[in-house]
Amino acid sequence: MLPTLGTLKERLVLGVLLLHANEFVSRERLIDDLWGEAPPPTARKAVNVYVSQLRKALGQAGVDPIATASGGYRLHVEPDAVDASRVQLLVASAREHVAQGELQTAAERFKEALSLWRGPTLAGLQLESRGRDEVAQLDELRLTVLMDRIDCDLALGRHEQALGELNVLVREHPFRERLRAQQMLALYRADRQAEALEAYAEARRTLVDDLGIEPSEALQRLQQAILRHDPSLETPEGTAAVNGLVPSAAAPSPTPSAEAEVGEERASRRFRPRRRLLALAGVVILSGSAAAAAVLSGSAGATPHVVPDSLVRIDPSGNIVSVIPLGAEPQQIAATATGIWISNLTENSVSRYDLRIHKVQTLGTPPEPFNVVADARNAWVSSLRSSRKITRFAAFGTGDSSGWGALDPSSTSTINLPPPGAVSLALGSGYLWAVAGPK
Repeated sequence: MLPTLGTLKERLVLGVLLLHANEFVSRERLIDDLWGEAPPPTARKAVNVYVSQLRKALGQAGVDPIATASGGYRLHVEPDAVDASRVQLLVASAREHVAQGELQTAAERFKEALSLWRGPTLAGLQLESRGRDEVAQLDELRLTVLMDRIDCDLALGRHEQALGELNVLVREHPFRERLRAQQMLALYRADRQAEALEAYAEARRTLVDDLGIEPSEALQRLQQAILRHDPSLETPEGTAAVNGLVPSAAAPSPTPSAEAEVGEERASRRFRPRRRLLALAGVVILSGSAAAAAVLSGSAGATPHVVPDSLVRIDPSGNIVSVIPLGAEPQQIAATATGIWISNLTENSVSRYDLRIHKVQTLGTPPEPFNVVADARNAWVSSLRSSRKITRFAAFGTGDSSGWGALDPSSTSTINLPPPGAVSLALGSGYLWAVAGPK
């Protein structure tokens, strides 16, 4: 049976003690959270009275749950009886499942964590001082967990179901660009491209009119991806793929466990990739004799053998997933959501490992390639032999390779720089950046 609490101040004292369950809370801290900067002269005596009343309400079988020590109090509570502690454990578990690609289980853990909020944090009690910030932290955690769960739902193909909730959340939190991105992605996957673009336009109007700022680069890239029907929007990684972020783990296709899930499975089938996009927690280039390289990839229960001049794929746990041979003396590497680009110095070639078809495609230009940078649309390579020339490769070729296409010489162009040319390259803020070498 739940204890009956008396006055509002008693409930406020209990709220502060629960925020710091099993920790020492000074009497001065309680006074600050109850009255702020203008406590009454009788504040210390009043706190003692409130604590005494709480002891009567909470004490059972002669056990006093509130200990007095050094001018303060400590409320003893079993850890699993504090919702905030249970939420932290459930969220940590959910994120571990996300990292392992177990999205259905992760979504269930996130839902379980969210169910522990049975209304506003601390039942809407208004604390002063630091307590107000601590309550805001818990409210922020709830919204973050909610967005994490929506990410799982979108990856599992539940875009139609998520839209209603997203529309409400966007109205409640109009400046949250992550929610805006989720709304745009859900609309796009529901074959409502025009509405997805209008959602972006509305987000931009809100940010510009109310805050005087433009949408983030990530949201702008998502709009451009929708305009060009970027295939990466159809992968479970969604907005992460558009922004060139490497997924932490593979997102497996949902598997229905009962007839009730058949409709959901059918709804998700439209956007599911033809081949599962493998995780890319780490990629390493090993240089050496290209003649020693052979095509080696992981098989069940076997660790691939690492050979020289190869691209090594490593999962989040540090396990080698696959080894892919490259050209002679591979140097620099650039990763995007759709492929890995590598410069092969002495072979005078550039290779791209296509994450959609899992093949290496090589083009013999420019001479002695070294620096390589890439985004979802292009790759740029500088040359040691001719530092004044930067070669651009289009990420989309002319062939038909599951919607991506092979590298093609006709898809390249060059940028000519005046002396002394470029010694390094970088991408950022919508530009290609080149560092000019010494005179």
